[in-house]
Amino acid sequence: MSTTGTPYNGLKTCTLSTPLGLITLELYYLHSPLACTNFSSLVTAGYYDGLPWHRVTQDVVQSGDPSGTGEGGLSSLNGGGGFEERNRLKHTGAGVLSYVQHPDGLYRSQFYLTLKPLPYADKSGLVFGRVKEGMEVLQRLARVECDGEKPKGKVTIEKAEG
Repeated sequence: MSTTGTPYNGLKTCTLSTPLGLITLELYYLHSPLACTNFSSLVTAGYYDGLPWHRVTQDVVQSGDPSGTGEGGLSSLNGGGGFEERNRLKHTGAGVLSYVQHPDGLYRSQFYLTLKPLPYADKSGLVFGRVKEGMEVLQRLARVECDGEKPKGKVTIEKAEG
């Protein structure tokens, strides 16, 4: 059961295959059932397969936008229009999995993995999991050569699966 009392039937873990190795994510479905349902549905549908890691900063590595611009993405909930959810989880260290909040205040498909504690992100990001295995892969992703915040080479989520 989730904190809302609704049974959760989605993934509890997910593995992202990248050119640099595997990252296994643990989903916090008891704390963020909508976020985990959305992510789980998108993973199961193959939505994230082939998407670029479109943003790499000293704070985060970000993906989930098919356009690669940081402005796109859909939700599996509410006809693709996004969802709203709150929890008390914080961006306390490296490896936190969080959704990006769109300008309209909703969450869709874009997510990031933190590279360090990010207290400023607690106001807008929605924590819904963590890196369970593959922190060394996340650290390698963080070191790819970039032009500004955009990786120069093709760095993708080759496959996401539960």
